[in-house]
Amino acid sequence: MLERDYILRLLSKFFEELSLYLNRKHKGIEDQIETFYTSYFRPSEFYITSNKEDVLKSLSEYDKDEEEYRMEMLAELLCQDGLEREDGNKINLLQKSLFLYERLDELSTTYSFERKRKIQEILGIIEYCMQKEKESSDK
Repeated sequence: MLERDYILRLLSKFFEELSLYLNRKHKGIEDQIETFYTSYFRPSEFYITSNKEDVLKSLSEYDKDEEEYRMEMLAELLCQDGLEREDGNKINLLQKSLFLYERLDELSTTYSFERKRKIQEILGIIEYCMQKEKESSDK
């Protein structure tokens, strides 16, 4: 019971802090998203350079009960980081986020409209970015 409370508090704190970060960012206050990576996971460089399977394996360092929650947190962090970027890592991070959300969708025993919406949203963004890249290279 205590472990479950800890996980729920961790999840709540993470999404609360991420929301505050995004609100400050929209108001023009710049913070580093790297803080989220190092506070909750590994440095961002690991997630940028690793393949999807290694990113997934990195979650196995957490207890089984915590793994799904961490997967959701990391998927959201990768998504937000990808959305902020304008470099070649944008699609890379979004694809890893999508991979984790789809994996979470397979593993979870709870149906989530929000997760399904997020998967569709990320798919659309990736498709749009790839189309823009293709158009740029065609010029």
